[in-house]
Amino acid sequence: MANDSDLARRQRFWWGLVAAGVLIVLGYYAVKFWRLSRPRMDVTTSSVSPDGRYRVSLIETSPDLSVDRNFALTLTDLKTGAVSRIFESPDEGRPPGTERFVWSAGGDAFALFGRHFVADKEFVLASGECFYLLYHVPTAKLWCNASQSHENRMPISELVNHGIGAP
Repeated sequence: MANDSDLARRQRFWWGLVAAGVLIVLGYYAVKFWRLSRPRMDVTTSSVSPDGRYRVSLIETSPDLSVDRNFALTLTDLKTGAVSRIFESPDEGRPPGTERFVWSAGGDAFALFGRHFVADKEFVLASGECFYLLYHVPTAKLWCNASQSHENRMPISELVNHGIGAP
């Protein structure tokens, strides 16, 4: 009988190890899935105004597993430290990091350009980049040329009226 009891104890020990291993593997994949499915908050591009007063940042907000890509724009007043979320994108194209900001010489407006935005052909430059957005800082007025946006549109020819030269 001692052998049967000893054998049962050894079997319970090995099944316990197997169960612990399964739990560890399941925990690993649960954490990995959680990390991939939570919203990202990565800054993929940012730019400081020529006068050094403001910083605009593009922050990725889509989970890594998401088919769609969404981002937010924040404007930081570097003098006061105030941060404002000024824009949240509709679904846009990947990959992140293919965008750039261009400031007006006086630092009161900036434009956002990118290669993978969805917009009508009239907003696409000869380089293939899209003129996506213009923001006027003193008035907090925003124009967005995204196809699925309800914001006012701004033709490329109007950029010079806001102090932004040829992109």
